[in-house]
Amino acid sequence: MVRRGFTLVEVLVAVVILGIGVLGAMATTTLAARHLREAHARQAAVRVASMVLDSLVQHPSPVAGERSEGPHRLRWTVESAGPASAVDLVVEYADGTRHHALHFEALHLAPLPVLEVER
Repeated sequence: MVRRGFTLVEVLVAVVILGIGVLGAMATTTLAARHLREAHARQAAVRVASMVLDSLVQHPSPVAGERSEGPHRLRWTVESAGPASAVDLVVEYADGTRHHALHFEALHLAPLPVLEVER
């Protein structure tokens, strides 16, 4: 007697293996989406911090302050260190699941005086 097809046990084992593979793919997709969301939130926080640091560095004498820019909260302090000033900037943001804080430091030098050249 020649038997054709699969037994019930073989079909059940195949379905279980396929189910495990599908669950693994779903978990990987969920993890990738979470990492992508975190990366986008961090990128936006760095972009806002960059804009604020650029404006502070261009100012002749920056002072401490804070501001909110969309979902980001920024706080900075300025400490004099001789002819230079140290600017510390903290950006607080949420990525959808947790709250994070990024810390940036920059050195600010006062603009150099313009020298007049005689011709």
